[in-house]
Amino acid sequence: MGSYSFDVLEISEVPWITGNHLRKCFDNCKFIELSNTKLSAQELNDFLKYWIEGSGVQKFLLFANEPFLQMADILVGITSVSHPYVHDKAFVEIANPGYVIKNTEGLEAVIHLTDGAFYLTTDFEIVDENFIFEEISVDDEEEDSDGED
Repeated sequence: MGSYSFDVLEISEVPWITGNHLRKCFDNCKFIELSNTKLSAQELNDFLKYWIEGSGVQKFLLFANEPFLQMADILVGITSVSHPYVHDKAFVEIANPGYVIKNTEGLEAVIHLTDGAFYLTTDFEIVDENFIFEEISVDDEEEDSDGED
């Protein structure tokens, strides 16, 4: 199996995907989104251990997976720090809780299970229960696209 280097890799209806695909084919993709898979907690655990050793993945989303995943099973043997509230900026979610892991190069990522989906992102911040999403108005977006503040 060769390794792919996509900015975004989205694949749905992939019950054939295995942990080997995650580690050997998709490890240089920046954003991976998979749905309707049959990945086990052990396969995700192996992927996270591989990520810790060094991987190009910055965002990973896995949803509609069977069997249902438990974070305790995914984190076996992985050092993580649990935070009650983490703002996942990449997926615009509040993880409750979120688990921060660090790779050998010092890059941190948060992993969490929210609404039955598994998330990993390097774009996050630790927040508290009073955190409020900043709302961006249409006018703000238009100004940003014009290069004005």
